[in-house]
Amino acid sequence: MKKNLLYLFALICSVSLFTACSDDDEKTDDSWKAVSATYSAETLKLSLDGTEVSDQSVKVTANSAESASVVLTKLIPGEAEITVDAKMLKTGENYALEGENKTDLRTVSVKGSVESGILTLDVKLKITAPIAGTWKLAEIKKDENDSFVSGPLFMTWEAEDGTLLGGFLPIESIPAFAGPLGSLVLGQVLQNVTFQDNGQIVASYSKSGISLDKPVTPSWETSEEGYAAYNVTETQILVFLNLEKIIAGSKSEQSSFDPLIELVKNGIPVNYEMASDGNSARVYIDKELVDKIVPLLPMLSGMIEDNALGGMGAFVKGLLDSFPEAMNKTTKLEIGLNLVK
Repeated sequence: MKKNLLYLFALICSVSLFTACSDDDEKTDDSWKAVSATYSAETLKLSLDGTEVSDQSVKVTANSAESASVVLTKLIPGEAEITVDAKMLKTGENYALEGENKTDLRTVSVKGSVESGILTLDVKLKITAPIAGTWKLAEIKKDENDSFVSGPLFMTWEAEDGTLLGGFLPIESIPAFAGPLGSLVLGQVLQNVTFQDNGQIVASYSKSGISLDKPVTPSWETSEEGYAAYNVTETQILVFLNLEKIIAGSKSEQSSFDPLIELVKNGIPVNYEMASDGNSARVYIDKELVDKIVPLLPMLSGMIEDNALGGMGAFVKGLLDSFPEAMNKTTKLEIGLNLVK
C-alpha cells in the first residue's frame, strides 16, 4: 500500500513538473505592444515615393502581434489624414509593417519596419483616376470658311449686360478672340501635360518664343518633377505648387508671394470632365477660384513695368485694375484646356 502511495506521489510530482515547464514554454510575447507610438524627428525615417520627407510624424497603433494601424497626417496632398491597415510580422527583434489604403481614385501603400524604437517607412502614392496619364493639346479646328471652331484653349465668360473690361471691352466679346489667340500661342509653348501616377505633374514645353504672324519651331523639353503635385476627387484635380522651388528661380522678394502662398497652400481646385471614351478631357478653372485670385491682382499689376510686355505693360495693368469690377458683374467664367490622349 505504501509502495502504491509512493508511486502516486511521484506521478503527481512529474505531472506538476511538466505542467510548469509547459507554462514557461507558452509564456506570452507582448513585445509587439511596444510598436505603438508616435514617431517623429530622430525616431522616424520617412520617405514618399523614395524621396526623404522631414518635419512629419507617423502614429502607429499595434492592434495585435499581426496587425497595426498607421496614421499619416498631411503627407499625401489634399488629404489631412489617412489611416492604413497594415500587416505586422516579427523578424528577430524587429517588426515589419506593410499595408495599403485604396479608393477608386488612388492607392496609398506603406512598407517599413520598427527597429530599436525607430520607424523606417516608405510611402507610395499611385493615382488610378482616369485623368492620370499624358495628355496632348487638342488641335485647332476650323470650318470651311477657315474660321476658328475650337482649339486647345477655351473660355466662357457671361456677365450682366453692358459689363466692360478696362472701360471699353465688352465682356461677351472676349471669348471670341481669346479662344483663337490663346490656342495659337499655347500651341507654341506647350506640347503636353502628364499627370503621373505618383502624383507629380510634368509638362513638355518650349522656350523658343511665340509669334502671331510667322511660324515658330518649338524646341521641346520636359519639366522636372517637384514643381507641381496633384490629387483627385471625382470632379476636381487639386494642384499643389511647390512655391519654394518656384520662388527660388524668381527675382522677386519672397514676401511679395505671401498672399499667393496663402491661396494655394490647400491646393488649387481645377475642374475636369472626361469624355465617355476616356480619350479626351476638359480641365478648367471657374468663377469661384478666380474670385479668390482677384485680391492678388494689385500685387501682380504692381510688378509690371509700363514699358514691359513689348510696350503693352501699361495697357495690361489697366485691364488688371478693372478686373475686380468686371468680376462683380460676372455670372459665369470658365477658362481651360481641351486635351486629348
